[in-house]
Amino acid sequence: MEFFVEGTSASTAVRDTGFQYGIEGIEPVCDRVVMTNLGDPSQPGPYPVGQHEYTEAREGTFNLPLPGGGVGTFTVRRRAIVRYPATTSGVDRPVSALDNTYPLILILHGNHRRTLPSGAFVESYRGLEYLASHLASYGFIAASIDADDINGRVNAILQRGEAILEHLQVMTRRNAAGKIDFGHIGLIGHSRGGEGVLAAQNLNTSRGLGHNIRGIVSIAPTNNQDFVHNTTPYLVIYGSSDGDVSGAADGVNPFLIYDRAGTPKAMVFIYGAIHNRFSTNADWLDPNNIDNDDARAISEADHQNIAKGYATAFFERHFRQIQEFDSQFKRNGRPPSVAAVEIHHQFSETGALVVDNFDDAGHNAAQNALTLPVTQTDLANPTGQATPLVEFDLHAGAPPFVHATFGGLIAWDSNTAVYRSALGSRDVTAFQVLAFRVTQRLGSGRNPANTAQDFFVRLTDTADRSAAVQLSTVTSIPFPFQRHDHSVHAGPLGSQRFVDVLPDSPALNKSALKTIRLPLTAFKTENPQLDLGALKTLAFEFRQTARGEIVIDDVEFSN
Repeated sequence: MEFFVEGTSASTAVRDTGFQYGIEGIEPVCDRVVMTNLGDPSQPGPYPVGQHEYTEAREGTFNLPLPGGGVGTFTVRRRAIVRYPATTSGVDRPVSALDNTYPLILILHGNHRRTLPSGAFVESYRGLEYLASHLASYGFIAASIDADDINGRVNAILQRGEAILEHLQVMTRRNAAGKIDFGHIGLIGHSRGGEGVLAAQNLNTSRGLGHNIRGIVSIAPTNNQDFVHNTTPYLVIYGSSDGDVSGAADGVNPFLIYDRAGTPKAMVFIYGAIHNRFSTNADWLDPNNIDNDDARAISEADHQNIAKGYATAFFERHFRQIQEFDSQFKRNGRPPSVAAVEIHHQFSETGALVVDNFDDAGHNAAQNALTLPVTQTDLANPTGQATPLVEFDLHAGAPPFVHATFGGLIAWDSNTAVYRSALGSRDVTAFQVLAFRVTQRLGSGRNPANTAQDFFVRLTDTADRSAAVQLSTVTSIPFPFQRHDHSVHAGPLGSQRFVDVLPDSPALNKSALKTIRLPLTAFKTENPQLDLGALKTLAFEFRQTARGEIVIDDVEFSN
């Protein structure tokens, strides 16, 4: 007999409290209930952590071409911190024998000054040791690699990717005991490292190198190269108060990377997260160097727990196929250690049935991606528009939109307003959820300040049976985060000091889409007679609030 449990303890998380016994081969009808207590993925795992380092003293150096088309090369030292599952915790302890091999994760830091005023190297890679140690405690061999020699060089994203490939060769040479599973390689990068990991996979695939990179995590990544990543599952972690990768231009806008990526993909947008606190390096956290000292910023511990929790859940899901970790991404989940932090999710699964993504060539707002009619009752004209049905460019259009896509603008001034998308006679029984992305339009007077929006979604079948589910029973449509950013002046020793002299920075506020995933079982609960095998229409009913203005995108049935 097996039990299935989701949550941090069996006492609070039993999904199925009743079951039948069955006898295999005689009475097969029974409940299969599997118990899996996942715990908090931001807290240490079960393995003792072994510690190792390598430097140029043994591994030497390598040369990279100067970025930006410059003539010549520069030298990079091979240095890294390695953490691994061990028999006991400590330096160079034997690798744990509990598994034959362990997946490999390489971690790449971001751009920062190379040296301290004393002349000593900053060693930014040590600021991500916490992440390597945490992953090791879950049975991954993780190395945080040194890119100080690349730092300070303009647009050296491809060079960062080359550095990762160099360290993959180092790990291959050092695998004498055969404990590294090179069939499952993961990459994590922060800031320019977050784009550098995409560069590494781009180089890997374009050159046919054959490295089995199976998952990538980008933390506050830059967007200098406009990569279109579609070869692995992908996760983006990004903060609303990031003062470095701020969203002020395309090159510092992680939403564009996420939008262009293939599926499966996920993104978590953390209200109050900044840039430098994802590192523990003292120079990154120095008050003279911190990117944003808004008093509302979440703590250093929260930043680290978010990175640890989501990265661990991501690799456990995609490398070890522990599907229960899907809840961290598909169901607005979060590590319990950061339960008080406001986090909003995007997620897109492979194999969805797209109803409308608003990206058809003609941008005909009266027709969805199924080439069926889109209609409305009592919708208002969105701000600046002459008609109530509009497909709007969320990139080339005016701020505060930050996405590489078109979306549907929807506005209403009465609670009789309805938006409808025809489905024909659509069988969606192969899917588990109705999903779409949505955001409030920042700057619209129809959206009350600091107030979530809400509406109902109705499904109607060909026999005119219908069911409606209220969004707020699943999640919220938050009011966009209002930033408080800072002017900059020269600080001591040539650093920069951020001073809070402005009430906010409107140009950096973002109408950021989040994904709503409504279980189809919720519609069946509302009306058991609803036929999910023959749906006729999908409707958004704005009867919950008198006024509002939103953007929707990627309306689809999914799993």
